[in-house]
Amino acid sequence: RYSGQGDICVGSSIANRTQSDLEGMIGFFVNTLALRSDLSGNPSFREVLGRVKETTLSAYDHQLVPFEKVVDRVVETRDMSMSPLFQVMFDLQNTPEEKDVALSNLVVSSYEYTAGTSQFDLTLNAEQRDAVISLDMEYCSALFDKATVVRMLAHYQELLIGIVSNINQKIGSLSMLPATEEHQLLRGFNDTSVSYPLEKTVVDLFEEQVLKSPESIALLFEGEELSYKELDDRSNQLAHYLVSEGVNVDDLVGICLDRSIAMVVGILGILKSGGAYVPMKPDYPASRISHIISDGDIRLVVTDEL
Repeated sequence: RYSGQGDICVGSSIANRTQSDLEGMIGFFVNTLALRSDLSGNPSFREVLGRVKETTLSAYDHQLVPFEKVVDRVVETRDMSMSPLFQVMFDLQNTPEEKDVALSNLVVSSYEYTAGTSQFDLTLNAEQRDAVISLDMEYCSALFDKATVVRMLAHYQELLIGIVSNINQKIGSLSMLPATEEHQLLRGFNDTSVSYPLEKTVVDLFEEQVLKSPESIALLFEGEELSYKELDDRSNQLAHYLVSEGVNVDDLVGICLDRSIAMVVGILGILKSGGAYVPMKPDYPASRISHIISDGDIRLVVTDEL
């Protein structure tokens, strides 16, 4: 849902003890699987579950293949700034927990520790104990901050709630925003409704501001600045010129200027003359500018060059 992609590859660890002779042997046999999921076509979650199950079982059948060999065969050019094949890891810890293990005259016990370095961009650890599954997210602090990861976990929880309520929902329809965050995005951040006096034009509102604070800075561009009074004076000069050239109410006047103080003066001057401005970028092809002028029956164009 974050990436908008339908082809997702996630890493996962596997015990890799496929033979009974290895079950009692001490040693590190863990291998890494790259699980590539097909989420195309906006399938239902039930269908996604079936696809992932098929992919996972197929990967289990080939778990003896060293991950390094897979990387050598698949990756042509290594980018050393990221992990190959996948950047997100999922680990399930479901082995029975043994508090104390006796080895002859030795006693082996576990202890809590905190890793200081993340191996992947994101690692979601799921630990199953009896009927409870605990989740823990390890993340690269150079890419994510804690608030982002906490928000991700809240999105994951919301997805799980939606899946449990109806496993046949299309994955594109599953909600991932908690009610509070949805309200903040739709209402808080986007509450842009402002009450404007509909009986007044932009020119009316501008002139009111000129009377309130004539010496305040109205425009600032690349070191050049204009006060409200200066902007009012310059736009008035242009408006008088346009009227003298025959611009009437609702006439179309072209403006072909780069972003600058002159462009704002030009727009405001056209509005004060009673006309409506038609913007044209100076880097438009000459044929396009000619077409705009002809199509709009534009007699005057405000520009800084011919």
